[in-house]
Amino acid sequence: MSPGGCRGLGLGGTKLRRHMMDAAAARRGDENVSTPDEVVRLLQALQTSDSAVDLLKKPKESRLPKGLPPGGARPTSRGELDGVRVDAGIVFAGNRPYVFSVMSTFLRDEGEGERAPPRRCRRVTYEYFTRLADAPLGRRIGR
Repeated sequence: MSPGGCRGLGLGGTKLRRHMMDAAAARRGDENVSTPDEVVRLLQALQTSDSAVDLLKKPKESRLPKGLPPGGARPTSRGELDGVRVDAGIVFAGNRPYVFSVMSTFLRDEGEGERAPPRRCRRVTYEYFTRLADAPLGRRIGR
């Protein structure tokens, strides 16, 4: 996607300044940047594209499914650099899919990066949307 394409989608905080693995551009400070909100909006837009979701479903290592119950598709995208971690994805909680995006920066070390985002945050969010799918107004009738 071109930088103009990001603005055209209303993603003004998302700036694509270099290709992946371009160390010279990174040394100049030409980093790709975004916000968790804009990643969520982009993934929401991609949900309507089967080919985009199929691409996200390709097997890859991701922290997002950790802490969630097994089963169901969880298309994810991740990124990491020294001191930075990004995990985002479309999570299917029953009939209530949602988009989850967490960005961690200024991490002290690799261990801190592997713990971010915390499993508890992922699990609590999943449980909330699962309950919402079962009882949209908060009341479970007949249970």
